[in-house]
Amino acid sequence: MNISKLRSLNASEWWLLLTTAMLIPAYSVAVRSGLYKPSRWPLGVVRHEGRPLSRETARRLGALVNTAARYSPWRPSCLVRSLVLVEQLRRRNMPSNLCIGVRLSDGQLMAHAWVEQHGVPVNDSVDIANEFSPIDTELGCLALAHS
Repeated sequence: MNISKLRSLNASEWWLLLTTAMLIPAYSVAVRSGLYKPSRWPLGVVRHEGRPLSRETARRLGALVNTAARYSPWRPSCLVRSLVLVEQLRRRNMPSNLCIGVRLSDGQLMAHAWVEQHGVPVNDSVDIANEFSPIDTELGCLALAHS
C-alpha cells in the first residue's frame, strides 16, 4: 500500500491497521508456542449466519490485514494472518470461515490458510480453493461464529 492509499484511509480503517499490528505478534507467539490450538478456540462452529458484508468491503478488510502483516517485523504465516482477520471480523459481528487447504507439490505436502465470507475468499485470490483442497471436504471450511 503506497502513501496516497494510506492517506485515503478513514478512521475505522486506520484503527483496523493499528489493532492488526498489535494482534499479529500476539497470535504469532501463541501459534508458534502451541498455546493457540484449534481445540482451544473460543469460537463456536456454525454455518454462515448473519448479514454478509459486501464483497468489496470484506476484501478491503482482508487487504488491510494483509498490508499490516506485510509490514510487520514478525513475518506472520498465512494462518496467523487469517486468524487475525477472523478476529477483526468477529469484532465487527461479521461471520467468517477459516479455511485450511492442502496440496502435494513436488512430493511435499503444502498447506495454506485463508478466510472466506459466504463462500468468497476475502484475504486471498478468488480461486484459492482450486489451488489447495480444503481439509474438510464436506464443510469446506470451519465457520467461526462471532461471540
